[in-house]
Amino acid sequence: MRHFSEEDWLDYVRQVGSAERNAAMTNHLVTGCVACSGEAGFWERLRGVAARMVETPPPVQAPALSEARWLPKRRERRLRLDLVFDSYSQPLVAIGTRAAGPAWSHPRQMMFFSGDLQLDLRLEPVIGVAVPGRVALVGQVQRRSKPESPPAGASVRVMRGRRLVGEATTNNLGEFQLEFNAASGLTLLFGGEQGFEVALPD
Repeated sequence: MRHFSEEDWLDYVRQVGSAERNAAMTNHLVTGCVACSGEAGFWERLRGVAARMVETPPPVQAPALSEARWLPKRRERRLRLDLVFDSYSQPLVAIGTRAAGPAWSHPRQMMFFSGDLQLDLRLEPVIGVAVPGRVALVGQVQRRSKPESPPAGASVRVMRGRRLVGEATTNNLGEFQLEFNAASGLTLLFGGEQGFEVALPD
């Protein structure tokens, strides 16, 4: 008795073989060949599963979910500004050194540059609040070549990792002010994807 190959049975269930061969294979199945009946049944079930998958489209959100899970996340192209002045690096005349304590426990003035951008920051503790460790941050952003045209209405965010801890918007002079709880590992993000970032002192 001649048996047929897997490829033959795959063509048979898909009805892509010649009419003569399909007729011969049908007659072969009628003889009760167990091996070939198993092969034909397997490929018939597989064809049915494939047909149902085509008839049932994936949920609308499936491509987006797949992309979010498997594609690398797009990195924001933020400019990093360099610290060029820090009042904590200057000795105090009266006592020679600054008293020990957290970076947030005394007023601190800093200046950052990168190319044409300049960022002035002042950090100081908020006095008289119920929550200890509260810090006020006052700053101004400007372009040194065009100080008369500061970036107004830009977003300013203080982040700890991916968590937002403070947010403000620049006024028409490029100034901003916000408060947050002192913590380590804070970063100031200015503007959108094409903005800049600076690491705040611990």
